Amino acid sequence: MKAGKLLSVDKLTVYADRIVALVSVDVKKAYTTPELAKQALEQRPSLAHHTCINEKGPTFAAVVEHTPLPHLFEHVIVDILSQESMDYAESGETASVFPKDESVENPSSGLVVGTSEWLDRKVGTARVEVSYQDDLVALAAFKSAEEFLNNMTA
Repeated sequence: MKAGKLLSVDKLTVYADRIVALVSVDVKKAYTTPELAKQALEQRPSLAHHTCINEKGPTFAAVVEHTPLPHLFEHVIVDILSQESMDYAESGETASVFPKDESVENPSSGLVVGTSEWLDRKVGTARVEVSYQDDLVALAAFKSAEEFLNNMTA
């Protein structure tokens, strides 16, 4: 984990239907705060409306103020991929990528889905998995999401 970063992608593995990232975070800043959540939502307001299976509510908004950074990272990736899909659709082509979370059961359905889990919370390592329709677009989304988080003030 490099100093000054909130999250670092340590390894990416590309599969036929999904990308798996091993990430690390500073254990002292491993969770979002209301301030960090506010910054994220100001820049990407659609994050609040993502479907998210969690213990507090049906959307990501229910947990965004105190959730693991890898979980925020996952939703930012999904949001970027969803925006890319909408931009593609607006160009006259067809696309069907919509935000959803927590399951990579049917990637051929056209939904972007993801999951995140701690591998070792004590050292700040986690696994983030997101489905995709285009591997190059998805790889760019992972990079953009990492930059997005690391440009925020914690």
